[in-house]
Amino acid sequence: MATTYRRQKLNKNVEEIPKPKSFSRFLEHAFKPRQFSSFRSIRGHVTGLGREFALQEDEFCSNAHTTSTYTPWSFVPLNLLHQLSHPANFYFLVISFLQLIPGLSPTSWITTFAPLSCTLLLNAIKDGHYDWNRHQSDKRTNHKKIEVLKDGTFETLIWESVVVGDILKVKSDEEFPADMVFLCSSDSQGLAYIETTNFDGDSHLKVRNAVYQKAFKDFNMSPSIFSGLIIKCEHPNNRLYQFEGAIKLQGAGRLFLDETKFLLRGARLRNTSWVLGCVVFTGRDTKVLRNMSSVIRKVSNLEGHVNTILPIMLVLSVIVCFAIAVTGNVWMQKNFRIYYVPVESNTWPDYGVGIKGTCVRFIRFFILLHELVPITLYMSLEVVKVMQCLFVDWDLHMYSSEADRPALARTSGLLEELGQVEYVLADKTGTLTQNIMAFVNCSIGGITYGKKPRTKGSVIATPASRSVHLVAQDDVLKGNFTANSDTGRLCCQFFTHLALCHDVYPRMVDELPVKYQAASPDDAALVQEISRSFKFWELQNADSIWNFETRRRYTSI
Repeated sequence: MATTYRRQKLNKNVEEIPKPKSFSRFLEHAFKPRQFSSFRSIRGHVTGLGREFALQEDEFCSNAHTTSTYTPWSFVPLNLLHQLSHPANFYFLVISFLQLIPGLSPTSWITTFAPLSCTLLLNAIKDGHYDWNRHQSDKRTNHKKIEVLKDGTFETLIWESVVVGDILKVKSDEEFPADMVFLCSSDSQGLAYIETTNFDGDSHLKVRNAVYQKAFKDFNMSPSIFSGLIIKCEHPNNRLYQFEGAIKLQGAGRLFLDETKFLLRGARLRNTSWVLGCVVFTGRDTKVLRNMSSVIRKVSNLEGHVNTILPIMLVLSVIVCFAIAVTGNVWMQKNFRIYYVPVESNTWPDYGVGIKGTCVRFIRFFILLHELVPITLYMSLEVVKVMQCLFVDWDLHMYSSEADRPALARTSGLLEELGQVEYVLADKTGTLTQNIMAFVNCSIGGITYGKKPRTKGSVIATPASRSVHLVAQDDVLKGNFTANSDTGRLCCQFFTHLALCHDVYPRMVDELPVKYQAASPDDAALVQEISRSFKFWELQNADSIWNFETRRRYTSI
């Protein structure tokens, strides 16, 4: 029976600063040589009076997050401005105004204004629907529940009411509502595992170390102890994986802070019952929101082609109208007037021949030929896009039975782009697969063990096959593993190596089977297989861990 040990996260930066005379002197020492000239000072508040004082000061931004574009009061003018900035809509608006001039237009203004109004109204309804959905999404996010330390107990509040300096308690599978300094956790070693899939797409768990529970094993983590908490850290920036600061707690010394003690907004807590953290950045000051670019209107290839054709047709229309106006002026000079038209009075809008008459004819024919750019084309395109979005939402082939979730078309502007996709580029296989690992085969001493899967290609990740590890079904491997031979010793050494060199942590809950938590699903699949099929037991000892280092040139043990 082999024994493995839990890895201890060596933290060389956490150290007691010898005899600092002041917190400013401590900062100068802690950040040397990486010293910054300015920092923000945060005082942790654990009472209702402290929170009220922080709200009255209004020194930091609100934690409310808004992704919507319009408000009930700004929707009509802003949406109308956005739509009229479209070249086609502006073109038809100019035509409508020209048709309103008495005696100039050969057609009624209603022939252009009515279709244009229908197009603007249809687009406004569509934009309003999508923006309403964003409002609802913002409301759901801002009204999520979180426990805040207040007057010695944890009170349940909503995300948007969180302020800088709050002490929050985040439970397993919950998201962090703001950027926080990791104070302590339910783990005896002060560790926590976070998932950052929401903003970087990486499904591997990342390990974070608590500030105090890691450094002081006998430290009393009662809620009242945080009343003297002071944090000085860098100003808000967009560096996701960097953080610098220092923390001071009465009776616990002064410590240096780095990214291993920093919890990002939007990350999710995994495999840890709870963590406590002090909020340092809220709302738009958080690192994730600082990395979000401003919302721009996306244009599909189809809309881009149509917008390219529009100026071409406009130039063609101008050339044709100019040619007709000049030709008409020449004809009028020779024939004086048309026999079936009354004598022109040379007053508005009948100027006869000359420059004025040519300009009037040009505008009249420009209005008459404006249908070279069909307004019905844009109306039909918008209707088709909206209907396509509904078909996507109703498509049963795009329904996920496991998640009980249908497909959702968040915008109709880029839907036709899906039909143009020829290649999908991904930086890792987990982007295209379910990222579920199974221990299928292994080669030991030139001998391959493990039964091949019945299906061609990779193992199909169905609910029944997710926990199946095919290497355990090889009877030859089981026989060699217990045999007293060179092959048996190689097999034993191989699996002993797998049992020792990994980043897996066993978690025991009452009398339930041991659960293995790991930052990598590869490690979890290997350790789960060897512990179940080959009777390796994972024990926990944080004092016998050797981390990987380039100078040592050996794997982690």
